[in-house]
Amino acid sequence: MTTTTDTEVDLKAVKQCADFGTLLTHYGIEHTGRGAQRSALCPFHTETKPSLKINLDRKIWNCFGCKRSGNVLDFVATKEGVPLPKAAKLIAEICNFTLPVKDTATPSAQPALRDKPAPEKVDHPDHTKPVSDEPVADPSRHNKPLGFNLRLDPNHPYLDTRGITPDERKAFDIGHCRSDRSVMRNRICFALHNEAGELIGYVGRWPGEDVPADEGIWKLPPGFNKQAMLYNLHRVLGSKYVVAVEGVWSVIRLKRLDIPAVALLGRVVTDAHIRLLKHAGIRAVVVMMDGDGPGRNATATIIPFLARHLWVRLAEVPDGMQPDGLHDELVRSLVTSS
Repeated sequence: MTTTTDTEVDLKAVKQCADFGTLLTHYGIEHTGRGAQRSALCPFHTETKPSLKINLDRKIWNCFGCKRSGNVLDFVATKEGVPLPKAAKLIAEICNFTLPVKDTATPSAQPALRDKPAPEKVDHPDHTKPVSDEPVADPSRHNKPLGFNLRLDPNHPYLDTRGITPDERKAFDIGHCRSDRSVMRNRICFALHNEAGELIGYVGRWPGEDVPADEGIWKLPPGFNKQAMLYNLHRVLGSKYVVAVEGVWSVIRLKRLDIPAVALLGRVVTDAHIRLLKHAGIRAVVVMMDGDGPGRNATATIIPFLARHLWVRLAEVPDGMQPDGLHDELVRSLVTSS
């Protein structure tokens, strides 16, 4: 019988297979809420009112009481007082799936797996190289203002699961597109504007994690040049600084704390972005990429590139987390003390 060592355990695959709801049941943790967002009494400190927030779909958690946070692996590791590989093995047992192990084949033996990009991450950490064989869009090519507005329904239940308030839906022009004639049909759409506040397009997010095989999680209109715009820039003109994040959810999260933020809609910074920031009067940028491998790699590329033109600071998000999943105190601490 072969024993799996800690170094062979594929932690990323375990996280994908884990069922957070099953784990909560296993530990006898009662939880309330709608959809993916749940609240519970934190098992890591004594409390009488639920301060533990859990997202079942994204498999992350944070406690507003004891300030602990992390992903599903961190939750079990903290609960059991064991390292992550041991927690991964326990998760596999509790959730009843075969423990995934890392592929030990050499890169040359599996070129198809090596070259295949991750489905949700569409940008390469190197700002000069594309993921696929398609050429990088010309950052100097501007997106023309649209002559129409999509009719969006702001009352879609997916926005409830993401905790987006009615005021935020109105302010950011967010809603569900039901038009059969639109490339954004059946998606949650976010209006995109240029620095002058003109509507130039929409980015669409599939409403849920069960994405059809022929669809991507995120979608932009054909020919749209995201490398020549920054999401939310027109709302933060005149700010002394901005926080640069990957996606729209994080911008909305930071806005709740009155922190000016722009989204790259990916992990690429271009010369056009630099020009936009300077023209907007912004001289300082806090880089706050997601706390995963691609986010870390992108940070290493983005910071020196930005530093040639602007004053730059780093706000390092905890491993496995995203800015929109952090509690208020931690967000403020990362932005102000970075």
